[in-house]
Amino acid sequence: MQKRLQVSQLVSQWVSQQSRSRYATERPQPPVITGAQEEYTDTEVVQLVCTPRYLSAATLHTQPPPTITWYIGGQPAPPEHVQPHRTLPRDPLGLALSIPAYKVRN
Repeated sequence: MQKRLQVSQLVSQWVSQQSRSRYATERPQPPVITGAQEEYTDTEVVQLVCTPRYLSAATLHTQPPPTITWYIGGQPAPPEHVQPHRTLPRDPLGLALSIPAYKVRN
């Protein structure tokens, strides 16, 4: 059975602490979410990655890292379905979500 799953139903909440440095001039940017399909069947696995975005490479090392949390249906995603993710060693640490589509409610 084909079930429509909208990425907006899987919301990544991005919370960043304000830098205590008086020299910080860049504001936090919204994260980038990749891997989404428009539709999933009940037998497929939803695999998404949420990565923080910075305006410059310098900000990556001077700003406090954001805290990323995946939510499903308004509740934090079960911890067994999330894990830290970094594509390249110099990339900021993101958070991956991997969960069977049937566990995501419409």
